[in-house]
Amino acid sequence: MMGVGQPGSPTTWDLMPGDRRAVHVASRPFRLQAGGFSRSVPGLASAISGAGYETILCITGDTAPCCTSQVRVLRFRGIGPLDWSPGLRSALTRAAKEGLDVIHSHGLWLDPNHAAAAVARRRGIPLVISPRGMLDPGALAISSLRKRLVGFLWDRRDLRRASCLHALTAGERAAIRRLGLTNPVALIPNGVDTSEFEHPPSAEVITSLFPALAGKKWLLFMSRVHPKKGLIPLALAWNDVARAFPEWVLVVAGPDEVGHRREVEEIARAALADGRLVFTGPVSGEERLALLSHAKAFVLPSFSEGFPMALLEAAACGLPILATPQCGFREVAEVGGGLLADPEAASLTRGLTDLLSLDDVQQASMGSRGRALVKERYTWTAVGEKMASVYEWLVTGGPAPACVEVIP
Repeated sequence: MMGVGQPGSPTTWDLMPGDRRAVHVASRPFRLQAGGFSRSVPGLASAISGAGYETILCITGDTAPCCTSQVRVLRFRGIGPLDWSPGLRSALTRAAKEGLDVIHSHGLWLDPNHAAAAVARRRGIPLVISPRGMLDPGALAISSLRKRLVGFLWDRRDLRRASCLHALTAGERAAIRRLGLTNPVALIPNGVDTSEFEHPPSAEVITSLFPALAGKKWLLFMSRVHPKKGLIPLALAWNDVARAFPEWVLVVAGPDEVGHRREVEEIARAALADGRLVFTGPVSGEERLALLSHAKAFVLPSFSEGFPMALLEAAACGLPILATPQCGFREVAEVGGGLLADPEAASLTRGLTDLLSLDDVQQASMGSRGRALVKERYTWTAVGEKMASVYEWLVTGGPAPACVEVIP
């Protein structure tokens, strides 16, 4: 079989005899500096491999995602706004003829997702679709005209015909049901590799680049700088509370999208001028680890999310968290690992005041409860075992796993 290791260059794709085989298809660009999607999809593919499946990850774009060595990654050229990829479609077709047990598609609205569904349907292969927050009402409102058109042509049919849908949170499962979809839904969260944070780099990795952060406590926002992330109400709230907590700096780490950073900067001009707000731009590697490991608290005020990897990573680092219910991580507040606030300025002002008013011991205690929660329920090993049980059920039949909701 011929796949594409890099756009335009062929490589051999040989399937090993006797193993269960799962192909994961993802169509978003895998930017190392951006978005939980670029870490959660490779993380799940790696976890599935660890649970006993021969796993192949097919993506479009030039950036190779970080997977374990057991996962074979094939990259294909995507063309145009719908990421049309005849090479990926051809490779999937050939793989299906050689023998696949499961096809797992991540995301919606783009050609590779439809190609995965079409190949699965033609070859009678179980299809799992992970919308990854894209069916949330807030997400559907973004680029809604294109989504209505693509939904009419492809995605409604593909979703209805999927063998199983994958929800990251109970809220996402509810959003799936509100659309009238009656497929089985597996409720399986993202996971995190806690070992990644055991030996963090020095804080100087960051303070050497941003001297204003030296000697300060960092309240970290790490995500895309996008309107859905709630940075406008956060900036308004920060204007209200920052002067009461002069030892704290709000650090916004992530790539600017649709020019949103300028809007946030305009609202938070005073905080920027006083050095109480710092934009780092996109971060990866040691810079990302240093920010997470040496921050003192984490905030994510999103209007809409799937299940943010950033929250899991912050909790794994022992950071007390302020998040919105829309982030889908209510458990962290339920166990005392963080606080919840609505994505509007007054609620965030109260939440920030409550969080930053805690002393160091109280904040550390809150963070330790969040870390314990992640280690107990959100490791990639546990996530991979759950998803592998779903695959096995789809292949062999029998009673559905406990994580799967089946409508009679």
